[in-house]
Amino acid sequence: MNYQELELNELIEYTKNNDTEAIKELAFRYYYGEGIKKDLNKAFTLFKSIDNDPIAFYMIGECYFYGDGINKDYKEAFKYYLKASQYDDPLALNMVADFYYYGYGVKIDLNEALKYYLKASELNSVDAYYALGEIYENGNGVEKDLNEALKYYNLANNNGYSEVDIDIKRIKKKLKKNK
Repeated sequence: MNYQELELNELIEYTKNNDTEAIKELAFRYYYGEGIKKDLNKAFTLFKSIDNDPIAFYMIGECYFYGDGINKDYKEAFKYYLKASQYDDPLALNMVADFYYYGYGVKIDLNEALKYYLKASELNSVDAYYALGEIYENGNGVEKDLNEALKYYNLANNNGYSEVDIDIKRIKKKLKKNK
């Protein structure tokens, strides 16, 4: 069943039977204010009512990270992103990597950040490709490697991240200089 096509009253009926997909759809509608008045508190509560779902875990992480419907709390956000990452969710893997890279609520750990960015890149995450390009270009937690940086920037570019063109040009210029 495609819950996105249901009218609001039909969707609410499905949620009364604890239908996880219906609850998730209703939570998204409250979160984004689609066909219903935006209510981040209700969205958060609905996402929290769902068990063992990587998308719900990710969205709970988002709520804590941005303070959507709940007080901003990086430690709680990290906990839920980490749960979602265990399902190989590329968005969650990137967020866990970002937490380790930037130290949001956790100690900076560039090795852990690299591990999660690499795992997300194996799942064709454009954001991970770009982050890895930056990491190798700047030598953050790894030996600086412009060829590796170019490889990841090209992967980002080839998968739709067109803003990376300037980075590719910069790396090519640096590589030309180093010859």
